[in-house]
Amino acid sequence: MIEGLAGLLMNLWIIAAMGFVLGIIFISLAASYLISIQSCFNSSAKEKFIWAMALLPWISGVFFVLLCLTPSITHALGWSVDHCHIHSHGHLCWRHPLMFEYDSWKMIFGLIVTGLVVLSMSKMLFRYYRQASSLGLLQSLSTKRESDIYIYENDQPHAFTAGLGSPQIFISTGLMNQLDQRELSIVVQHERLHQQRRDPLRLWLFNLLVCVLGRSSRRQLSEAMELAIEQSVDARVAISAQDAPAVAQTLLKVNRLELHYFKRFAISCAFCTTALEARIQQLLAHSPGRQFPLLSFVLSICAICITGIYHADALHHLLENFLHHH
Repeated sequence: MIEGLAGLLMNLWIIAAMGFVLGIIFISLAASYLISIQSCFNSSAKEKFIWAMALLPWISGVFFVLLCLTPSITHALGWSVDHCHIHSHGHLCWRHPLMFEYDSWKMIFGLIVTGLVVLSMSKMLFRYYRQASSLGLLQSLSTKRESDIYIYENDQPHAFTAGLGSPQIFISTGLMNQLDQRELSIVVQHERLHQQRRDPLRLWLFNLLVCVLGRSSRRQLSEAMELAIEQSVDARVAISAQDAPAVAQTLLKVNRLELHYFKRFAISCAFCTTALEARIQQLLAHSPGRQFPLLSFVLSICAICITGIYHADALHHLLENFLHHH
């Protein structure tokens, strides 16, 4: 068994895993509903909302640990009385920590959760490595125009921005030959915005966070984030071009050309998307949608934190008794 501070850290590891799993369960059950209610927001607000959903399981684990340590922290700061006299056994306190047994369900649970997280993230990293190699090969076979645009010979119509550290724009000759100068300018401007915003990196980090979710929830969140990113860029291109119908028409044309051919990189943002109707509706809508309710969001977080701190003692003793007797 593990004693002392190491034992406390091992038990906190289990508590973090519990909070993490509860967060995953909540997002898995509520994903469809939460995605449906964010449709009234503008594209920027949608991105923030979906990021919050992706971060929830990770934040839940940290939040549970902090709540369990709250009694010890407040006593160390002189804000509360010593609670150590309540127990005759070790507990979640750095002065009288719980022991941690190797041959217990806690170790098995912690290893399973940690192993699944590591496995899911390893798959994402391997996928990135493999596609980065393919992207490097494509770049070497392309002709560089300007400082950031690569033109490659391909009859199939493609346009996308790819790469994490230094994103580059790739356009096929098949697409260039089927667009007029105005349409091509809109496509390039769209991809340059992806490049400036570093959307391939943001999308890859987002997918790294949600890779621990079930397949259905992961797909829903990934598709919602991709749509929000594309809508954000579409809106900025429409403002810059001062011609939203022209952007919508170009979007419709390129999607019709690309849809049957394009297979996207995990580290890319493409002009082509299957959520065509939602993007065109946003471009032609008279109202851009609601702003992110920052004040309501902050007040809700404060209310959750205050409620958690108020009940921290009860949660602290409930969990330490559970961990001690099981």
